[in-house]
Amino acid sequence: MSSEDYGLPENFTAIDQPPIRPGQVQQPGGAPPLPNAMGNYFQGSISPTMQHDAVFVGTKYGSPTVPTVALMPIAATGVPAVGSAIQSAGQTIVDTVEISNAAGSTGQVQFNNGGSNFGASSLLEWNNMSNTLNTSALNVSGATTTGSFLNSSSLILYPENYPGADVSVKINNCIAALISAGGGTCDARNLPAVGYISQQINVGNASQIPITLILPSNANWGVTISDGTSVGIMVYGSSCLYADCPGTAHSAVVGTESGCDIVAVCSTYNGGAATQFVRISGISFDNINNGTVSSAVVVLQSVADNTIFENSQVCNPYGIGLLIGGSAAGVGGGPSIIKNVWMLGANGNPSNNTAQPLVIQGNSNTGGAVTGVRFLGCSIVEAGAGHPNVRINGGGFYVGNVSFFGTYQESTINSSDSTAMVIIDHAGPTSFFGCTGEFSYPLNGAFFVQMINSANSLVLAGCELGTSNFVDNDVTGIDFISNGSNDNVAYYADNTNSQIAGLTGPASFVTATANLTAQTANVAATTLYAVPASGAGLYEITVYMIVSQAATSTSELPDSRIIYTDRYSGATVTIRLTPGLSTNTTSTVTQNTFILNAKASTNIQYDIGQVDAYASSGATAMQFAYSARAVYLG
Repeated sequence: MSSEDYGLPENFTAIDQPPIRPGQVQQPGGAPPLPNAMGNYFQGSISPTMQHDAVFVGTKYGSPTVPTVALMPIAATGVPAVGSAIQSAGQTIVDTVEISNAAGSTGQVQFNNGGSNFGASSLLEWNNMSNTLNTSALNVSGATTTGSFLNSSSLILYPENYPGADVSVKINNCIAALISAGGGTCDARNLPAVGYISQQINVGNASQIPITLILPSNANWGVTISDGTSVGIMVYGSSCLYADCPGTAHSAVVGTESGCDIVAVCSTYNGGAATQFVRISGISFDNINNGTVSSAVVVLQSVADNTIFENSQVCNPYGIGLLIGGSAAGVGGGPSIIKNVWMLGANGNPSNNTAQPLVIQGNSNTGGAVTGVRFLGCSIVEAGAGHPNVRINGGGFYVGNVSFFGTYQESTINSSDSTAMVIIDHAGPTSFFGCTGEFSYPLNGAFFVQMINSANSLVLAGCELGTSNFVDNDVTGIDFISNGSNDNVAYYADNTNSQIAGLTGPASFVTATANLTAQTANVAATTLYAVPASGAGLYEITVYMIVSQAATSTSELPDSRIIYTDRYSGATVTIRLTPGLSTNTTSTVTQNTFILNAKASTNIQYDIGQVDAYASSGATAMQFAYSARAVYLG
């Protein structure tokens, strides 16, 4: 039969060779020819690109049928796809990839994640001049040891891959690698929930290379450092510390262990200039184990550019909870935002006398001024006896523009304490807008705000204070007290010791009061109020006297007088406000109100029984009570 009978072209030429049987070793005399003698297989009408090229001719064999190298050589372009008849979706493991490029040029290796359907490509770019490996859209995990070879602001490293006896050592080794790379994120969410901090964790460095440290949401880490100079976690400029807390705030806890000795549990870095931005969020910092904390549980110093401390808790029953500023040079700064932070003092112990939930302190040293601090929706509660919830110490007017918006405060839980909730010392302006103050023992007479040592420029607006004692202004001597039971302040302003007030209920500037009980004798002239140099003007004087215990036989309730120096005449004036009474019953009452015009830098005084003297007869002596109040009218 001819080739046409088989449907073959006319130019088909048959090859006279014995058949090749794959997998069978041919005996001498019948073996297939060696590759160099297989020229007949490279003839015919098939395109040369579909045949084995010249490289194949030199291919070695491990056996007559198994090659020792790949049968498909990579094309000269270096790209496997060119000249490859089959594309593989499998995985290739390569021990070494060498990128060879001329000095100063850049070599690249690109990984395609699947294009637009599966994500962008990742790129490794080697720069031979800067000796860095730049990454783009690449998540690098695993331990790195030495060398400055990574450079990416989006670099993420995991401290569980680093050596260390506890969480602090692992984290510091991880952050050291990130700093060598130029910054990135230390994702510590896979570290143990229970851990210890034996060395200061440094989030960043003094050069402000940006570092982010993420803590586990269930972290309960104890600080065991005892050198007296370290802090638990130091946050440097341009860095961020936060816990990933889905659905809750401050579920991660970092606190002292018994016996530790540190400066603070967490602090920002004092670089000597208030030019650094930090963010701290979602963590509870505490000293409930009574470790030695020489400064405060949390210290914000040398911060600026809207530094944020948020969604956190600070608790220190044994000292200062949150300290903003301090007494050293460079600790000041501003503006900063404290948002949704719970500052807890006594932690439920009514006998506590050491807790100070919040202290803001400025000083006259270079960089010591604190300004522009804003508190948003915070809770500041349970100061120890003798301490306010908020102490603002300007150190000579080096604290200013401090504002509280929608904050909630609870007073000391000590039943005998009458310390003001807020004490402002040598500072101003200070403002409270839409705030709430709850007094555990309002009858103790505690004020919401006390102003001392030339403090000024105080504003209260839209506040509900839980007491009728609003402002104790020791600077002017003119207090702001409600006359009734209403405790809502619509507006109050003290601008350089000149007050304006508006209330939703009656109120006045109460200057001074005197309350005497169980009296059984006359009272010589006693100062009710020392009029300051800026306090000349009209004062309303109210006096009330009553027999509190009747005598067995007879008695005489003594008279009372007011003595003052007139503002215009300069004369000393004595006014008899209440007369003596001899009724001798517990319903014997006398009272009166008088308006006077007092001269600056003089005293308003009262005396009792100087005209109608006290008298009593019988086994039981008569007792009386005396109350007086001076109200500044302007």
